[in-house]
Amino acid sequence: MQQRPSSQARRRSRVRLAADIGGTFTDIAVFNDRTGELTFGKALSSPQQLVRGIDAGVEKAGSDYR
Repeated sequence: MQQRPSSQARRRSRVRLAADIGGTFTDIAVFNDRTGELTFGKALSSPQQLVRGIDAGVEKAGSDYR
């Protein structure tokens, strides 16, 4: 018998992120599979810590992917 993914795993699979990391800005697109909503965010790039720019862009897009 195959197990169903947990509710947390299903919730995570409903959001897709795309990041374009440039020299000055990180652009983020967030797509919610469940609602069809597409939002965008832009944040300053952090070349030494790329995830920091992604986190800030996702927050500006109004999403929480964690």
